[in-house]
Amino acid sequence: MKFAILLSAFVSIAAAAEPYYVTCQDESLEGFVFKARCKNRNGDLVDTSLDLNKCLTFSDDTDEVVHYRDGNISQACTDCWLSAQYESMDAEVKYYYDLTCNCRGPNSPYWNKMDTFIENIDGQMLC
Repeated sequence: MKFAILLSAFVSIAAAAEPYYVTCQDESLEGFVFKARCKNRNGDLVDTSLDLNKCLTFSDDTDEVVHYRDGNISQACTDCWLSAQYESMDAEVKYYYDLTCNCRGPNSPYWNKMDTFIENIDGQMLC
């Protein structure tokens, strides 16, 4: 019985985590804070935000922006902006964004696909 309850809880949590662009809209970037309206488990759109300093850093070793918990990207990068991309999904077009920033490395500007590190869990964007 315990196994069935744990399995059920795991399945519902796993089903709730999706790439942000599947269930979020009205995305914007203010400084290093990514904002959007995302669906929660009830299907309601809620305002949410994610400080990208918690998700990204600039790697001097590899000369790129990389996913890194509490990476403080704002210490190495400035002037960030969003570039819209799209993907066809079941006869529907979903838009997502790449993040592009001017950083201290020699190959600036740098970009990172935001859908590779941000997910929506019950209306909250997490990395």
